[in-house]
Amino acid sequence: MADLRMEHAEPLVRELGEAFYVDLHAVREAIRRRSSFNAIHLEGAFKVDVFVCRDRPFDHVQLERRALYEVSPEAAAAASFASPEDLVLSKLERYRLGHESSARQWGGVLGVMKVQGHALDLCYLQRWAAELGVAELLERALKESGR
Repeated sequence: MADLRMEHAEPLVRELGEAFYVDLHAVREAIRRRSSFNAIHLEGAFKVDVFVCRDRPFDHVQLERRALYEVSPEAAAAASFASPEDLVLSKLERYRLGHESSARQWGGVLGVMKVQGHALDLCYLQRWAAELGVAELLERALKESGR
């Protein structure tokens, strides 16, 4: 999740450009549509999904709850990532928007839930799942993940 405006597009692509492939047009479109774009790490070939913050309470809460992690001790580089709960909720929402047909999204939800186990904040999950209209999907995921 990133709170990006159009004036951030070029500096972001320029800054990431040495280590990542990022398409400037895709970044601008994502900002315009308040959607997402990808950044692909050139050396490791891993993909980072960047979701542009929409103007709704859940998106702002996600930004407040993000955690900073060191990603490269050699380069003293760090990046912020969504909390496990926010990742679950976002995946549930994308699963719903995709007509509940993406095995990849559903598998991602279950994977996070299994890895995090009882460390997940269930009250937070239930509150925001109700707000996002995915409460029944959360309950199903909790059962399927053995939680």
